[in-house]
Amino acid sequence: MFVALGTTNDAIVVEQLNAKPLVFESRTKCLEHMWDNIETLKEFGRANFDNSPVKEIGCYETGA
Repeated sequence: MFVALGTTNDAIVVEQLNAKPLVFESRTKCLEHMWDNIETLKEFGRANFDNSPVKEIGCYETGA
């Protein structure tokens, strides 16, 4: 998740929901989850970036 330019920290990785790891069998499943929870993700982003608007939310491999 990325926020607009001008913030000190401009990205955050969302790794869990309700203390459970977010792991998906495919990018499609991740995107479905993302769109099903888009408003909650935006709220999470704003809460972590001093209420800055979220610029981008996506699904990315972490390399773990």
